[in-house]
Formats: sequence, C-alpha cells, structure tokens
Amino acid sequence: MGNITNYNTQVLINLQDNATYISHTTDVNAQIKVAVESYSKDRPLRKVHKGTGDGTYSYSMPSDWVDGFSYATSMEYPGGEQIPAMLEDDAWMIYRDDTGLKIRFKDYTPGSTETFYMCYVIPHNVDDMHDTVSSCDFYAVCCLATAYCLMVMANKVQEEQESTIGADTIDRSSKAVEYKNKAKFWMDEYERMLKRKDPEASVSVKDFDTELSTGEDYLMHPREGR
Repeated sequence: MGNITNYNTQVLINLQDNATYISHTTDVNAQIKVAVESYSKDRPLRKVHKGTGDGTYSYSMPSDWVDGFSYATSMEYPGGEQIPAMLEDDAWMIYRDDTGLKIRFKDYTPGSTETFYMCYVIPHNVDDMHDTVSSCDFYAVCCLATAYCLMVMANKVQEEQESTIGADTIDRSSKAVEYKNKAKFWMDEYERMLKRKDPEASVSVKDFDTELSTGEDYLMHPREGR
C-alpha cells in the first residue's frame, strides 16, 4: 500500500474519535510497527536465495537473513531443472560455526556451473519508504494496529485513574473497559481476515531440532508444503 503513512491514516479512521489518549503520529506508528512484527510471525515474507557452487559444501547465508526469526523452508539443487529437484531435509542444514550461520550440504558439493535455490522467510518491513506486506493483508494489519493502539489508550486511562478520586474515577474506569472491548473487536477482525479461526485454514508445523549432538546449532524448517 505504499508506506507507513497509509497505515497511519487507516488506523486513525478505525479509531475515529477514540484517539484522545494517543499521539496520532508517534504512538500510532509505534503500534503499527508492533502489528507488523506480529503479522510477520503469522505470515512472514517469503524469499528465495540463489547460490552458485564453488566445489565446496558450505555457503554464506542470504544478507537479509534475520537470526532468531528467519528459517529455511526448502532447498532446490541443482537449480533450474524443468522438474524442480527438491532435496530431502536430511541432505542439507543451516549450520552454526564459530563465524556464524552457514548453508551446509551433507551429501553434495555444488560445482562452479551449478546453482541452488533456498527458500526462507524474513520479517516484513513497513516504514516511510517500504511496505512488504501483501496488499490483501493491508487492512488486517491496520486492524491489529488499531487493537494495539486501543490497549495503549486503555492503559493510559488506568494510569490517570490511579491519581484520580471521586466520580471521575468511575468514568475513567468505564472508558478503560470500553477501549479494551473495542481492542478485542479489532483483534477479532484481524483474526477473521487471516482466517486463523477457521480450522480448515490452520497449518500444523513440525518441531525441528536446533542443536546437533556435538553441540553446534543448526536451523532448518520442514520443507514447504509438508
């Protein structure tokens, strides 16, 4: 949808007159960032890394790999075949040595005329210049950001309530409850749009090991579609 300004505009439309206890720029944009982080865990940005062989079994990771978030989903080798030659999970790994993470082939040493393709995921990015969120999920992310903004507002009202006595305390308490209820509505909208409440749309993900018997780490997600 362009950049973070588009998200800010939509979130403020969702909030309407409720945006009393929040900065329209600083606070709202901060919650948009948090929403994008959460959305990234639900629907990460899928990328493909193309590597060229050099006769060895170990290769550098993609430059945009985010350690602690990214994971690999599949490996094609040799790359470019009419029928994709997808390697089994046990034929390669993401391996950590004393210099960092590496792509490691267990049974192959790609030659200089060969390529390989590794599919992996990274977080989405929304800022003044970029927006990697799918256009079909723009409004869903705005709904999530709206929910987060309302929770921030509810917390601010509760903080003010603690320093207030009398009838105004009751008014602020009800306002906090109102904000929380509205936050739940927008959260449910986000869930509905991503179809996370539909059992047919759920995806099961297998557990994967993160440590070898020797103590070294490797990270490899089950092959895509399995």
